Amino acid sequence: MGSRKQLMWIQGLLPLDIRKQIFDLYKRYNDDLDLSDHFLIYPPHLSFKRSFDCDRFEEVKDDLSELMKQNGKIYCGRLYPHRISDMIWLRFDKEEEIIQIHQMIDRFLNEKYQIVIDEYDRNYVPHVTLFRDDDEKKLDEMFLRIKDHIPEDEIFIDEIIIGARDREPTCFRIA
Repeated sequence: MGSRKQLMWIQGLLPLDIRKQIFDLYKRYNDDLDLSDHFLIYPPHLSFKRSFDCDRFEEVKDDLSELMKQNGKIYCGRLYPHRISDMIWLRFDKEEEIIQIHQMIDRFLNEKYQIVIDEYDRNYVPHVTLFRDDDEKKLDEMFLRIKDHIPEDEIFIDEIIIGARDREPTCFRIA
């Protein structure tokens, strides 16, 4: 029996204290700018791979869970703000391990499930999307407001979410 394709994703949650600090930044500096609240819909996270279509959710989820548990905590270094086109990102100053994990996931999904490695994945840049808006002036102003207030803690990701549209996401810790 075949399953219908679903948009699937794999993400690493930032540590809870960092998520709270970022949320506080958002509330403190966005009142008068009223930038998109896209950030508030999902907790601050790092996408390990671009969302992809899959018709074997449970199998892929189980395989990805095992793959991620083999890695243990993921060292990301510290966050710094980065401004691109219609977004403000938080980038990591230690991206090597994140990129290796991204490439491992891409290879695994491509070899076992024929999930295509597209241009976005080939040019993967680890980041957390903080703000997204069409108003460039507002984004420039927000960037100036927050750039010196980003949490300075070293970050280890140890909580992974694997989900798909119309499915309850699976969340687990890696150690």
